Amino acid sequence: MVKAFLKLPAMVVHGREQAEWALRVAAGRPVLLVSAPGAALNAGPGWFKAVLDQAAAAFPDATVHAVLDCAAAPGAALAALRAGFKLVVFDLAHPAAASVLGAAADRVARRLGDRVLTRDYPGDNDLLPLLARAYADAGRRLMSHATLAEYHARRNELPRAIEQLRIALLAGDGNFYELSVAEARKRELEALERERKAERDKR
Repeated sequence: MVKAFLKLPAMVVHGREQAEWALRVAAGRPVLLVSAPGAALNAGPGWFKAVLDQAAAAFPDATVHAVLDCAAAPGAALAALRAGFKLVVFDLAHPAAASVLGAAADRVARRLGDRVLTRDYPGDNDLLPLLARAYADAGRRLMSHATLAEYHARRNELPRAIEQLRIALLAGDGNFYELSVAEARKRELEALERERKAERDKR
């Protein structure tokens, strides 16, 4: 069942507005909405469920599936499953992983690296430029460039992704949270690019 969900186009959303943008861009296609890393710890399953419900109410024809990131917190993962989430992200290296797996059966999505279902998730990358354009049309330059950065990162075009994040951070229209996420992502991609350059230099 997990594999079937992971074939859907996916977007990471941090709130109701982003969820609604994602559903608008999906244009009726089934879509997988992924929470921010560790969202279950910061806001709880109830908050993310409310975000999804509000977005779905604005687009009643949309088919929405969700992934809630519970990091390495077994209590949050169990709470998410009790709240009705069919897919949660949980660190299977945790000592309590067996308990979570036992409670979830085949409903747990394995954690894929430090940024879940973004850099590592294959997804439908064609949706990201459309989302970036929607952000630009709304005057949200930081989110537009950050979304383009994710598009390039998924294509392994790291220098382009990093450049887009640099532009995003200079846009001057992001809130503290958006700036923090963009800065963290830029640092992550820069570190990855340094690692790749070091590997190339060894050859």
